[in-house]
Order: sequence, then structure tokens, then C-alpha cells
Amino acid sequence: MKSRAILPLSILGAFFLGFAVSIVLAPDPTGVLPLVGGVVLTGVLSPVFYVGLRRIVASNGAT
Repeated sequence: MKSRAILPLSILGAFFLGFAVSIVLAPDPTGVLPLVGGVVLTGVLSPVFYVGLRRIVASNGAT
């Protein structure tokens, strides 16, 4: 898998997980806290997902 495909996948995975966690931790549907929390968690989790996906792809390509 090319790194151009890994980047959108990592952002999308972080987006869904970040907003799900944010809504569970701050369940106020009309507030700004779930939105800000989701954006912050997406920013924090995106590099984690990217590194993890690169390691998975590298380990699968080596075998």
C-alpha cells in the first residue's frame, strides 16, 4: 500500500475514533466540547494510526 493511501486511512480512522470517544466523554450534543475534543483527538490519533499502519504494511511486505 502506498503512503498516499495510508495517510487518508489514518486520518479517517482517527476521526471516527476521536469523535466517538469525545461524544462518550462529553455527551452534550449542543455544546462545543465534543466538537473540540473530537478535533483534538483526531489530531493526536492521526500520527499514531499513520505509524501503526506503516508498520503493518512494512511487516506484510517483508514476508
